[in-house]
Amino acid sequence: MKFSVFKDKLVRKIDESRLNSALEGYLNLDPVESNSNAEVTVMTQLYAKAIYMGVAAIHSLIRKLECSVNIEVIDDGSLTNEHHVILFNAFPGLTITKIENIERYGCPAGGCWERLLRIQELTDNYYVIQVDTDILVVNEIPEINDCINANRAFISSSPDWPKTVSIDEIVDYSSKSGSQNIQFEAERQLSKITSIDLAHYVRGCAAFTGFPKGAGLTDKLSKFSQEMESILGKRWHEWGTEQFACNTMIALCENLNVLPWPKYQNFCFPEFRPLIEGTNFNEEVAVIHFIGSNRFKYNVYLNYAKSLLNLLSNK
Repeated sequence: MKFSVFKDKLVRKIDESRLNSALEGYLNLDPVESNSNAEVTVMTQLYAKAIYMGVAAIHSLIRKLECSVNIEVIDDGSLTNEHHVILFNAFPGLTITKIENIERYGCPAGGCWERLLRIQELTDNYYVIQVDTDILVVNEIPEINDCINANRAFISSSPDWPKTVSIDEIVDYSSKSGSQNIQFEAERQLSKITSIDLAHYVRGCAAFTGFPKGAGLTDKLSKFSQEMESILGKRWHEWGTEQFACNTMIALCENLNVLPWPKYQNFCFPEFRPLIEGTNFNEEVAVIHFIGSNRFKYNVYLNYAKSLLNLLSNK
């Protein structure tokens, strides 16, 4: 093994250890009980290494909501009984759904598809907020509470895609890009689609979404997926198709709210310097998705996790 590779792996392990040590403190917060009779479900898909991140993400979100919530966690198959105990202690009454028990309705397996499918099932009875494990909610989120009250869908995005676009526009953009990435390839096919009546498209992020109660998208998702597979073949089973499918399904929701950037952002996509350079919570930012290895950049996730834990502990 080259020294540089060994060094990178060592640094990554140290970073992960420091972050987990900080996030473990969220287990000491007062429990928040899940309410199955609530109008809103907060859900996430969780894997063993992200157990502390998941607890922190859920705590940070539900404490900013103006309503009680039902909490559901999808166990990707890696969680142990010990992990389940941690979750039940933090959120008494929550539902843990085994990923293998989720109906796929003819859609691909893996790649977060089960999560998207379970969301659609839950919208029969709830407004559903999907929150990735690597998210922190650090300030007030009136836009989210307003969407809940209005039963209005929302999705986070970027400064390049602040609103929905026409099908012609996204097809033209993805075609001119020349990229072979599966999302671009799938977007190039949208003008051919007949299984759903798609008036526009949103290039958002599935990490933080809200699907309205009564969305009724399960059958549409199933038919759309099967049509896309007939066009793309095996490529439709690649990682990234769920993100594209989520964008497409949520674009079907009436009066979709594409959340404003930088208040709702994917960290370092693009960089928002006030967040990186600040020492306290930046008032311009409310929800941060610390995607992938970016969670270790500039120690922002670590510092915000510590500060937020201190704030929540003193309430």
